Amino acid sequence: MTQTLSPWASTWFRPYAATGISATEGKEIVMWISWELGHEETFRIHAKSLLLKSKINDEGEPLDGNGIALSTYTFLEPPGILATIASTRATVIHEMTRMLYDAVENALKDGKCKCPDNGGCDYYGSYGSHNRRSMAPDQCIRLVLGSLIQQVHKIGLQDVALLQSATPKYLGSINDLLSAIKSIKFSLDDPNHNTCNPLQNIKDKVTSLVANIDSPVTDKHLEYLRAQAKKTGV
Repeated sequence: MTQTLSPWASTWFRPYAATGISATEGKEIVMWISWELGHEETFRIHAKSLLLKSKINDEGEPLDGNGIALSTYTFLEPPGILATIASTRATVIHEMTRMLYDAVENALKDGKCKCPDNGGCDYYGSYGSHNRRSMAPDQCIRLVLGSLIQQVHKIGLQDVALLQSATPKYLGSINDLLSAIKSIKFSLDDPNHNTCNPLQNIKDKVTSLVANIDSPVTDKHLEYLRAQAKKTGV
């Protein structure tokens, strides 16, 4: 059946061919069509988009933009693709929450900030203030700890903030959590606190982690896609 589409497949599919990840939301059916026709680029982009943007239900199943479990889509046939998306998403989310957990735990254990001379830190009293203040190392680390707990709790990771779990259940997407972490700010956001404020380091690490996530598309998927492409000519 697929082979009979060969004379028209390339022209017919052209409007659906992926041009970028930003245009992939709510287009799970295009992913299936690209699978059947063998359009490798479109399939790769949509699979990666599902990995980054899918929320999950209480059972850990990836959801579409309307909150419907993707497992109910009978046309999402690529073997193992949803299981790979779910497991990779869980691993990445847990790595991100672990970074926040470790930061809170370290601030609790350290007792002092990590200013180079350990003689205290200077900081601006509030956003926009031009008056500098100084504090003792133990005061600084308490401010770091309190700010971390408050902000991590604020983005919905109460179990992490209270050191109850490093890998709590999180129903949002990878992109949701990345945006939440990158939005965190507190009063130590100051160049003089680079050594004792872990926030920028965490932001850099989660950004790099998400940017380097492996594609859920396997070699077996690629073999099938390339075989289909030969049949359809896309």
